Amino acid sequence: MSTTRPMNAIVDMNLLPSEQRPVDVSGRALLLAFFIFAAVAGMFPIAYQAHTARGDADAAVRSLDAAEAQIAALQADLALQRTLRTELGIVNDRLAKLRADRAELDGGSRPLGDDLSFLWGWNFLPPGVRIASVSGTNGGFRIDGTAPDPLAAIAYAKTLMDNGDFPSATLLSFAPGPGGGTYTINVQR
Repeated sequence: MSTTRPMNAIVDMNLLPSEQRPVDVSGRALLLAFFIFAAVAGMFPIAYQAHTARGDADAAVRSLDAAEAQIAALQADLALQRTLRTELGIVNDRLAKLRADRAELDGGSRPLGDDLSFLWGWNFLPPGVRIASVSGTNGGFRIDGTAPDPLAAIAYAKTLMDNGDFPSATLLSFAPGPGGGTYTINVQR
């Protein structure tokens, strides 16, 4: 037998209670703790980017809501404008009809007062010709009066066309009577 002595083994005789003893951490546990720390530290930039992206998305949603509100307001304005254009078209049609009715009642482009002044004034009446009544017809006048003879009534009708700018003035009838006779002239405006 050999008389070699076995090596002295290290005997750990820590007499401290277990709460006060240093923690026995293996290399694997330290490596695992390092990887966990690295993973957590690597998550901070990702979390910051996620927070920034969430803020950008919220801003985009607010911008989208504002744009949709503007579109809705524009659509309402467009509908109102279309309604107003339709109403304006109806009013313009009524106005055109009223103007046409007025022109038909006036019988031309010249005002009625001017036409009536031409019938009595401006030296259109030959000597001895008198107007008894003027009545309106569809598109003109009917003049009844007295004249010394039919030629004076015809001259009055011709003067209305030549100097009064009436398109037509026709002697419809002449009835002899005391002092000449009575006539009827149809004047178109």
